[in-house]
Amino acid sequence: MKSVILIFTLFFMSLLSFGQKVEGWSILADVRFEDVYFEEVDQYFLKPIFGKKLLKASKTEVTITGFVMPFEVEGEDKMIILSQNPYSSCFFCGGAGPETVAEIHFKKKPKRFSPDEVIQVKGILHLNDSDVDHLNYMIKEATIIEIP
Repeated sequence: MKSVILIFTLFFMSLLSFGQKVEGWSILADVRFEDVYFEEVDQYFLKPIFGKKLLKASKTEVTITGFVMPFEVEGEDKMIILSQNPYSSCFFCGGAGPETVAEIHFKKKPKRFSPDEVIQVKGILHLNDSDVDHLNYMIKEATIIEIP
């Protein structure tokens, strides 16, 4: 999974912080990037510098809606990649920035999703600025929410 890195934002995300509903896209956009050399992989990567609003939202419950990316990690049957954009214009295809994708780690193994299937999940937002084996935004303990 070393080829997976960087950051992502998600589609129609809502963050709950101190009882206030916060728009996810505006919070996740509170980031800038610097080219940083990672000695352990002998490569440069875009390292996120999270803003104050985003840091405040870390480890709070979020709800996010997005497109499932056709991406599989060997041995990871509880994890998917969710994108703000459809596959044809996602981060991995060069059509968007790294802030438009996130790792979703489910509490229990979900059903198998189709590429570009739109789903909504709820879980805890975790920020990552140093582990090159993971994306910059991770939603952990995620569960599926039925889309009305």
